[in-house]
Amino acid sequence: MLKSVRRIIEKSSLRFSICDAMSEAYSERFGVPFEAFQNVVNTEAVAPYVTDPTVLGNPVKIVYAGSVFEYAQQQSLIDCCRAVAQLANEGASVQLDIHCPPSHISGMEEQFVVGPAIKLHGPITDDDDFFSTICSADILLLPTNFDHRSIDFIRYSMPTRVPAYLASGTPILLYGPSEVAQVQYAEKLSWGLVLVNRDIEMLKEAIMSLIEDTKYRAKLSACACKTALESHDVQHVQEIFRMSLATLHANEKERLH
Repeated sequence: MLKSVRRIIEKSSLRFSICDAMSEAYSERFGVPFEAFQNVVNTEAVAPYVTDPTVLGNPVKIVYAGSVFEYAQQQSLIDCCRAVAQLANEGASVQLDIHCPPSHISGMEEQFVVGPAIKLHGPITDDDDFFSTICSADILLLPTNFDHRSIDFIRYSMPTRVPAYLASGTPILLYGPSEVAQVQYAEKLSWGLVLVNRDIEMLKEAIMSLIEDTKYRAKLSACACKTALESHDVQHVQEIFRMSLATLHANEKERLH
């Protein structure tokens, strides 16, 4: 299969990836350039749902919405559940809502619901409900497992929900290893609080810093919205994509003549 992939890549005139980290790795691996195009978001459609990031709910609502796979984010999400449950037991007014397909955690519910502060929900299938949920949250989670198998699998992946998370302006907490693309992306542009060490106590401290530091929340929100507008807005990305195809077409037309 790899031989066929190499042949296709070598014969291609234009090659796309889903993030800069993947472009860099594939360019080195195959010896040809790749252009990154991530998922997009309609920032104008999200704008009506955006709330003031400095105003917190009671309880503070932490939200994770997405898949829960053993080889991607399962164990780190369990860590987050334990951290929130411990904070609640210590007197913090905090709650973690997990929105995912029930089949993803079937038979493992007790590992996630380790206290009354953890709430399980089904997946959000409606755009309006999704934007309303992430914008009304106080903290959004992007966990990634720390084991080698997960890192190898998800290293160059960029979750499709990232642009929507950014456009929501809700402060984002990334809990995962520095080798994965989403963590590197957040570190590079400062749109999320990044914790690259697997440690429940440090995770609790990170959550509390997002709760207590109003200025930091506002800074993260501003960086996230700026990144969404400049790098993920649907109209902006569509135009860049169109220009890439138009340039390719013009070059091919010139070559044939």
